[in-house]
Amino acid sequence: GGDRQAALIALSAAMASIILFAVAAWRFGIPTSESHALIAALSGAALALGNLGGINRGAWGKVLAGLGISIACGYLLGWLPARLLAAPLKRLGDETLSRMQVLAAAGMAFMHGAQDGQKFIGIFLLGSVLSGVTQESSTVPLWIMVICAVVMGLGTALGGKKIIESVGENMVSLHKSQGFGSDLGAAAALFILTLMGIPVSTTHTKTTAIMGAGFMGEKAKINKKIIASMFLAWVITFPFCGGIAFIITKIAIRFL
Repeated sequence: GGDRQAALIALSAAMASIILFAVAAWRFGIPTSESHALIAALSGAALALGNLGGINRGAWGKVLAGLGISIACGYLLGWLPARLLAAPLKRLGDETLSRMQVLAAAGMAFMHGAQDGQKFIGIFLLGSVLSGVTQESSTVPLWIMVICAVVMGLGTALGGKKIIESVGENMVSLHKSQGFGSDLGAAAALFILTLMGIPVSTTHTKTTAIMGAGFMGEKAKINKKIIASMFLAWVITFPFCGGIAFIITKIAIRFL
């Protein structure tokens, strides 16, 4: 509504709610979607400003569609390579498989930036415009790209050990060939969806790809309890982040 100060406060409140939710999930070793947390938090903050008209229902429809698409594509493209490549990959040695898995994981990391990185670059740009640091423009300054890339890289490098253990060890037991298949499939799914301009969750895509590859195991050990807790966390992401952003915005607007 033209009040940049209020909008900047709401944007900051939305980011705070995402951090609170992500830290809580990390504490229990549950991977969550920062993409969906972002969308929910921004909507909650906008509602706190009384800006119901500022919420684009069409865009929300794409987000919800992307939620279903990312889960379906992730699972299918995790299962498919693991099935098709199972026989030829068994003939390769562990060292070769390890190198292939590193390359596939690098592709997955690249697509993580192609999807999630763009969303937070957009938020960073919005904040810099609202604060007067940069002017409104369709061109993203290089320094914003660099900061987002560096911070995402550091977050990945320093990320939660519990999440790695939950997804990489406890959820399902994978052979190296299945791990390669899950990375390859998830990266392929994200590449296709990115070209189509569909915003999806890399968390959902990668996690379901691991599930798909895991079900290809001869003696697949699927921890249904962990999977159920993940899906529950994905569902409550929207009301939790939206609600917390709404509350923080209301409080901040009152006292700032």
